[in-house]
Amino acid sequence: MKQLLKTIPAFLLLCILFVSTAFSQKKQTPKTLLWKISGNGLTETSYLYGAHYITDKEIFSIGDSVYAAIKNSAGYVTEMNMDSMSYAVSRLMEFKREKLISGILNKDDFQALSAKMERITGKSALKVTEQDLFEYSDTWIQKEMFGGGNKMNTFVHAYFYKHALSMNKWIGGIEGVEDHLNIIRQPMTSERVHYIVSEKFKNPTYDYLLKEAYLKQDLNLLDSLINTKPPGMQNDFIAERNINMAERINQISRQKNSFFIVDVSHLTGEDGLIKLLSKKGFSIDPVFSNQYIQVDQYNYDENSTSWNTYHDEDDLYKISLPGKPASVPNEDMNMVLYTDITSSLNYLIATKPMEFSEKSQDLFTAIVMQHLKANEILKENDIVNQNINGKEIFSIENDLYNRIQVFAQPGGVVWVMVIAPTKEQLNSDEVEKFFQSLQLIVPEVLIIDSLDG
Repeated sequence: MKQLLKTIPAFLLLCILFVSTAFSQKKQTPKTLLWKISGNGLTETSYLYGAHYITDKEIFSIGDSVYAAIKNSAGYVTEMNMDSMSYAVSRLMEFKREKLISGILNKDDFQALSAKMERITGKSALKVTEQDLFEYSDTWIQKEMFGGGNKMNTFVHAYFYKHALSMNKWIGGIEGVEDHLNIIRQPMTSERVHYIVSEKFKNPTYDYLLKEAYLKQDLNLLDSLINTKPPGMQNDFIAERNINMAERINQISRQKNSFFIVDVSHLTGEDGLIKLLSKKGFSIDPVFSNQYIQVDQYNYDENSTSWNTYHDEDDLYKISLPGKPASVPNEDMNMVLYTDITSSLNYLIATKPMEFSEKSQDLFTAIVMQHLKANEILKENDIVNQNINGKEIFSIENDLYNRIQVFAQPGGVVWVMVIAPTKEQLNSDEVEKFFQSLQLIVPEVLIIDSLDG
């Protein structure tokens, strides 16, 4: 611990100590992440829980009162409806941050950061866009989230979502999908550019302090850390969002008792949900646990979830998915995506109707390899599905792992793909189930012609 303290920048440590001292002079908030919502005309109790969106296994030691709250609630409600995740990801895939950084920074700042931008993007500074910097930071964050040991494949809120589905809970969202997309689409500011290019987002000290405060369930300390976060770190308009979120929680709680789970930053401070809901007339009371249980040791009273069969519009295939996919805009192919937030897996299926020829497979394999030109190819195999020859490719790009199967068949080409944060997941039971469920469909007219021949 002493060695760690030596690495903390002096100004950050002083800020934390100053704000923490100020809080110590006020009434301390009870140390818990779970709060009961009652009174103000409610006939049943709802719950509010603060989550930390990291994948470290340490934070997956969950209090028995949290499990009980989920079980006793009719609804499971996250910031954005988890059922809409595939749609949200598909919308983001078509969104491009094309603005040049030279148009964001002033002349002196641009000149000062040019060499660093060229180093981290591999492009001329004059050609660097918001998208380039976003991908640079996002790739590092992705690696930190899922790289190394002692990690889960998803976040706490997504883990609970999986079990809420299996317990037939009503699934809802405090905010709309477009509300979240608009936050992500916000133009990059000069502060944000400095934050990324100077690599301040690689801040293990701040991340460590935040995680330790979370593990202690110390909302006062968490609030002090949130208020002293490095300049340029996204704040996602928390204060403004909290006002709207408090009203939505008010509305949803009156319709059905629910378990609301939000990022812990929404709970804390004078503008946090605990205070805002209290001001609306609700009784917001702390809930404590008697014991803490690792998620792999807790047995849910739940039903098994069934996969859905998806039949594409080109009538080229049928395949099973964990949920309903969303259409992805693409000029060349008809494409659908299902994002499984509970495992951080993305399932992608694309078709390209075309006349069949013996060269179709070679042609589309060439197209696939062109798509993967920035990837590191790990393995390539010849495969067969229902007497139709295909290719299977394992690759890695931006620290994400891909498994692709592609088939050229009468009527068109089918491209089936899984994107995973870890290599091991490409051979997991759910991924195998996905690929093995693929049924290629040969148009009846071609079957008749073949029989006549």
